[in-house]
Amino acid sequence: MATKENLGTTAQEMQALVRAQPRITAAQAAAQLGITRQRASQIANDLGLKLVDGRSMRASMRDRQWKNQWGLTKGLSSNFIGGAGELTAAADLLRRGIQVFRSCTSVASCDLIVDMDGELLRIEVRCAKRRQNGNLSFYPPKDRYDVLALVDQTGAVIYRPKPGIAWPE
Repeated sequence: MATKENLGTTAQEMQALVRAQPRITAAQAAAQLGITRQRASQIANDLGLKLVDGRSMRASMRDRQWKNQWGLTKGLSSNFIGGAGELTAAADLLRRGIQVFRSCTSVASCDLIVDMDGELLRIEVRCAKRRQNGNLSFYPPKDRYDVLALVDQTGAVIYRPKPGIAWPE
């Protein structure tokens, strides 16, 4: 096993880097030192230094983003978030006096079905984030819907019917 003395200048640079940035990941250290992530981990391990696990750091950032965006607790799955969006859209439709039917499975071709004066319409629900410029950002749905319902972080529902579909304002 290598000792601190015979690891050379890269080891010294690694020690200085970790002292200056205690929350640095192996990938970040590798990029700054011009070595591979694996080699950065090996050097840090040989020196007894702890580098932050980038995977848990990304998960932590993702949890904070969900909390900031949706006001929900961390660790919620995308299925949970999507279900909350579907229920929000369904409640909004019910408040408008529209009959709503929800799928019993998670693999249905659409999220909701509504009865608009005898015409059945397929509703696809997406949770959307409102950007600083006012635009909504969301994952594009497959083309198996008549109306797209976008639920933003505030719980507002925006409906985008396909051309030719009659939809109340």
